[in-house]
Amino acid sequence: MGLPYSYQKYYETKLEASKFFIKLEKSSKVKNIFSNNGIIEFNFLSGFFGIKTKVNLDFRTEKEGFYYEFFLVTLIKFAIILIILLAFIIPDFKSLLIFSTISIFTVYGFAIYQINSSLETIFEKIIGEKINPEEISPEQKQWIEDLTSCPACGSSLTEFDNFCPDCRLNLSNRQKTKKQPVSRTGYHDYRINYSFYNSSENKT
Repeated sequence: MGLPYSYQKYYETKLEASKFFIKLEKSSKVKNIFSNNGIIEFNFLSGFFGIKTKVNLDFRTEKEGFYYEFFLVTLIKFAIILIILLAFIIPDFKSLLIFSTISIFTVYGFAIYQINSSLETIFEKIIGEKINPEEISPEQKQWIEDLTSCPACGSSLTEFDNFCPDCRLNLSNRQKTKKQPVSRTGYHDYRINYSFYNSSENKT
C-alpha cells in the first residue's frame, strides 16, 4: 500500500520571507518556528485528531510565492495502528485488506485536505493582514499643521523650499508657506535705510 510521505503545493504571494515569518510566528497553531536562508520550518497543530505536522515553506525558487510541504509521518503511524486494530476485528485476511485499504485512503485523503485547507487559511490571513500605521507624536502633528516646518523633521522652511534642507524630504506637493527667506536671519522686523552722496562734490 503506497502512502505518500509528504504533500507539496505552490502558494502565490508577493510578501517576502522575512515579513511572512514575522506574521506567521504570531499564529497559535504554529510551534517551534525558525527561518534559515529563505526556508521557514515549523510544526503545525492541525484540527485532525490534534495531529502535529512538520511544515516547510521554501521562498528560494520563486519571486512571487513559495512552495509549502507538510510531512505525513504521524499520519502513516496512525494508519499502521488502524490496520493492527482492524486485524483484531476482522479475522478474514481478504476482507481485512479491502476494508483497511478503503478506510485508510479515505482517512488519508481527508487528513491531507483538512491540513492543507487549515494552512492556506493561515496563509490567507497573513497576506490579508494590514500593517497598523505608525503612531504620530504630538510634535509631529504640530510639524504637519505648521507650513513653516518640515513635516518629517521639524526644520524651518520657506516658500522657496522644494526639499527639506536637513532631511531632504520632497515638499513639492505641499502647500507653500508665505514666510520669506529673510526670516531665517531673524531680522525680518528691522528696516534698513540707505543714503547716497556724490563723492565728487566739494565739501563745504
